[in-house]
Amino acid sequence: MNVLLEVLVLLVLASLIYLIYAFINKELTVSFLTPGMYYFFIFIAYLAYFLNGARFVAYDDFSHWGLVAREIITNNKFPNFESLIVFQSYPTGSASFIYFVSKIIGNTEGVMLFAQSILIISGITPLFAFIKKNKAISYSVLYLSTTFFLTSNVGFLALSVDTLLSVLSLAASAIIIYYFINKESKWSYTQLMPILSFLMIIKNSGILFVLINVLLFFYCTLKSEKTQLESIKKSLFLLGIPYLVKVFWGKHVQLVFSNGFESKHAMSAENYKTIVNQKSVTDIQLILKKFIARSIDISQNEIKIGVLCLLFFLTTFLFIKWNIVQFKGKENLGLKLFISSSILYYIYQLGLLFTYLFSMPIGEALVLASYERYNMTMVMYIYGISLIYLILLLSENKTEPSKSFSNKLVLTFCIVMLILPVYWKSPIEKSLFSKEEYSQNDRNTLETVFNENKFLEDEKYFIYLSDQPEINWASYFYYVSLYTLYSADIKMITNETINEIDFATVKTNLIILRDDELMNEKLKSKGIIEYKEIVILN
Repeated sequence: MNVLLEVLVLLVLASLIYLIYAFINKELTVSFLTPGMYYFFIFIAYLAYFLNGARFVAYDDFSHWGLVAREIITNNKFPNFESLIVFQSYPTGSASFIYFVSKIIGNTEGVMLFAQSILIISGITPLFAFIKKNKAISYSVLYLSTTFFLTSNVGFLALSVDTLLSVLSLAASAIIIYYFINKESKWSYTQLMPILSFLMIIKNSGILFVLINVLLFFYCTLKSEKTQLESIKKSLFLLGIPYLVKVFWGKHVQLVFSNGFESKHAMSAENYKTIVNQKSVTDIQLILKKFIARSIDISQNEIKIGVLCLLFFLTTFLFIKWNIVQFKGKENLGLKLFISSSILYYIYQLGLLFTYLFSMPIGEALVLASYERYNMTMVMYIYGISLIYLILLLSENKTEPSKSFSNKLVLTFCIVMLILPVYWKSPIEKSLFSKEEYSQNDRNTLETVFNENKFLEDEKYFIYLSDQPEINWASYFYYVSLYTLYSADIKMITNETINEIDFATVKTNLIILRDDELMNEKLKSKGIIEYKEIVILN
């Protein structure tokens, strides 16, 4: 039974009731009037303006993230056997939130992008809670350095969830740390449950980030709870509920898709066996060699930023040890963060290597497809932890007057270290203040043809791509066509495969994107001399 629309109505009513309660309750009203909340609302207002009229252009939006969001919004139900999505086992956490927002304010692509941007900004906002002293410096550092999260990986103009995964995981960690410092762990427990449950169904790798936060929660409660048993019970429950949500999603996939756990990137023994059997020993050795070389290539920005964060932890620890900076009661925290972040990063690298060997098809694995984007997910999380550490340092630092100058010099050095990545990775003006010109991108090439002709869903289409470089990205055009025409019967033809196609076997819509001599000859051989861009072959 499908109850998605009914659940939406209940959520809207619950949200309105809570909003009214928040304004009536003075304590909650005051909590909204903070610099962190100003940051949130100002950014959301700007993004509402910036993303108005925005359209998808990213490959992954057409191949999955945009397609699945549109299906849920259109059909008011999760994907099932009627769906066109290829990644059938991928969880739909972000798409579900997009559904919630889109049903309220509109279902354009700009609204979908805006909905996800709300989640991203909400994941960054908790960082402001740590500011207690040196407020002018701390707020300036956060306002500037958080730009890194908004520009360095996916950004606001695509629905890929890598940045979302980083910032929501960071938000969960921030909540744990904040309430541990303030000795109110019971509050972190209630706030973490929905965040970790949501993290678990954003993406398969969300499992790792849930585990990270559960372990952090266990470590913190171990120091604050009266008994070890109480800490274990709470941590297991905090892991169990999100895992149960994941199990429910798995049951849905099993119920509605005949081969859902054998689909691309599915987390199943069947899929892993199929993928690894595609690879020879030579292929595996080559993937290993390329992976190791890429993962230690310090010239790559995300590697450089990861190393910088680790050095930040280590150098601040040394400054505290040398008594240049005072951080009472947390003298060894920098060293602990250096060790734990290093271990975490290399565990994540092993997970990525597993993905390329066992989950990714041979063609993509050999080029380490999307490595930078995947790796940046963990780097952004570690960067966020380093920001929390810096803000705590700025808020709690106390230094003897005789060491005041060296103290300020060291803190300035620490601040500069964490601001550098903002400028290393991505031009701010390109990511935050300009959208790609839609009329100049590849999607427009197809839609110009589609808009001038009448198409029906579920028909069969052949789309011809010549060898002209501006339109030779066959897989991109395939997914744009699938998204736009909403038909699974689409075949992309290139000059390499044109002779393999027998157009006479079925009534077909042939879409020619560019006039081409080779295609002209092919059509003449079929007795077709005059034609438009769309040719109906009988």
